Amino acid sequence: ICSVFTENRIFDMIRALAAGDKRTALSLYEDFVTLKEPPMRILYLINKQFETLLQVKELVINGYPSNVIADLTKSRDFIVKRNITLCSHFTFDELRERFEYGLNLDASVKSGKISDKMAVELMLCR
Repeated sequence: ICSVFTENRIFDMIRALAAGDKRTALSLYEDFVTLKEPPMRILYLINKQFETLLQVKELVINGYPSNVIADLTKSRDFIVKRNITLCSHFTFDELRERFEYGLNLDASVKSGKISDKMAVELMLCR
């Protein structure tokens, strides 16, 4: 799958979660399943997005402007601005909690406690 398409769809999933729209987030996930995208890759990308939002949120809290955040995170300015908007829907603690939850789900899959598909669904339904 094209990485730009994937990144945009992951961003849309997180935006749906921020809006409390779990149905849309799960629908977007089902699109990935239909395209035979591995659930572990989706979980990784969701976790990566929450990690990025956590970093951006911390820098925003510390008063950094978007152009400096772009330099520090090695991202394009328009992506940073998009992430600033998205992370405004979460508190720093919520972002940290979601990121840690995702890491715990990843560990649970790798240790055989749950399936990869279940892990993604739990992440999206939390």
